[in-house]
Amino acid sequence: MKKIIFLFPGQGSQKVGMGIDFVENFPAAKIIFEKSSYRLKKDILELCATGPEEALKDTRNTQPSIVTVSSAIFEVVRNEFNIIPDGVAGHSVGEYSALYAAGVLAFEDTVFLVNKRAEFMQDSADAFGEGGMAAVIGMDDEKVIEICEKFGDKKVQAANFNSPGQVVISGEKNAITKIIPVLKENGARMVKELAVSGPWHSKYMEQAKTNLAGVVDEFKFNNPVCDYFPNVTANRERVGDEIKRLLIEQLTMPVLWTESMTNAAKLGYDLFVELGPGKVLTGLLKRINPEIQSFNIETIQDLEQFKGLL
Repeated sequence: MKKIIFLFPGQGSQKVGMGIDFVENFPAAKIIFEKSSYRLKKDILELCATGPEEALKDTRNTQPSIVTVSSAIFEVVRNEFNIIPDGVAGHSVGEYSALYAAGVLAFEDTVFLVNKRAEFMQDSADAFGEGGMAAVIGMDDEKVIEICEKFGDKKVQAANFNSPGQVVISGEKNAITKIIPVLKENGARMVKELAVSGPWHSKYMEQAKTNLAGVVDEFKFNNPVCDYFPNVTANRERVGDEIKRLLIEQLTMPVLWTESMTNAAKLGYDLFVELGPGKVLTGLLKRINPEIQSFNIETIQDLEQFKGLL
């Protein structure tokens, strides 16, 4: 029997139509969407089904929608194949889908908290007004950190370590614009500014972190039923209270995705399954370790192929 870890994508993977074929074919998925819409008092099904794309790109809509879709797919996979994962990990907001899959929180609480997270993050971004992010391709992690510290005027920091040679930086937009030529001069193959509405995973999310802590503290976090890999440490975690603390820290700390996946592989995980829209995490895995067996479940057509991997 394979040792399976479920992976949950974050912001940027969303697209109009995501998850709808699961809703139309599986009552378990429909129930998740209904719970989400009821708890948040907004029609998540309609948002995912018809968008429009601009509405779906709004952080306040993106985050709860992505988590709803991933959680719905998780429910279908769990019910159809009678699978309880050996481990879970989520990229940024994907950590909330992982919380649900690991039994740390009930779904209604999960989607409520992720909705609050999205509101607080966008509020902080709007208050700051000058935030941005950029992907740095083809440069060592340590070199990116060094250049940010040396030339970033304490306004730019590494935010996502996605795969070897792919680091996302975050901070003040002008400071990012100034540092791009320095990164290229020092060996970066490409630096691409990202279409985001805020400086996520940076010190500029401090107020969002404070606000989220006040809400999260009201909820009890169960110990996970499987291995849980938080973004902040990349190490296996099995204590609910520690997961709660790290989830709050995550807003101002980098996503250690490369390290998380490497650590999971070292622990004997041999099938990495991405649940949700897009194939971002599956693509990153191929760069992190080409020998890792990975698979993405995005549509109901993927279910039959997945069955063959078990």
